[in-house]
Amino acid sequence: MFGVSGQGGAPRRPRRETPAWQRRPASMSEAAWRAAKLVSALANPMVLCPPCFLAVACKATPRWPDRLRWWALSCGLITLAPFIHIRWGLRTGRLSDPEITVRQERLIPYAAQIGTLGVTYALLRRLHAPRLIIAVVISVAGAIVVITGVTTVWKMSMHLVGTAGTATVLTLIYGKQALPLVGLIPLVAWSRYVLDHHTPAQALAGAALGAAAPLIVFQTMDPLPRA
Repeated sequence: MFGVSGQGGAPRRPRRETPAWQRRPASMSEAAWRAAKLVSALANPMVLCPPCFLAVACKATPRWPDRLRWWALSCGLITLAPFIHIRWGLRTGRLSDPEITVRQERLIPYAAQIGTLGVTYALLRRLHAPRLIIAVVISVAGAIVVITGVTTVWKMSMHLVGTAGTATVLTLIYGKQALPLVGLIPLVAWSRYVLDHHTPAQALAGAALGAAAPLIVFQTMDPLPRA
């Protein structure tokens, strides 16, 4: 699906002077480039987080006022904080671009997100949030802790962590109805690869982490409400 790679001694794709996410390569059609850019933008974790947590809240409680309250409390801070951090980083020159393509620049935003998730978890526990919502927050936190550690030496795909995590969480909650979401994983992996954001190994590792975190947490906590 991805073509050649520089991983494990395999042939390496020639490095472009200007990465494909900045300028369309001559070898890529305009339609494919725009499609890859759109898929990548929609798979941003800050974009995926609100609808994912709304779907979780809808399963966690039957009343819409409660659903909206837990949705806002669970995803509000962990969505807004990185958005503000990135804007501030771009304005002050601490970050090179909105995608944080430079691996070394990712460590501080990721570490800050761990703190944000800790605050969110404490708030939800204090307010006696549904167990299902707390389980999803713990899943996100676990994945962020792992990718933060990995980022010190390697650039794993956060987009794939978010996409696979969303697909896995919603499939665990809604069953076969959400299974088609799994098809988004290879689509997002393709977009991140052709735009020169990640290698196939980085995309695969991100997808594996994103799926593993909720699987482990749900197996441990058994948070789904009883019918």
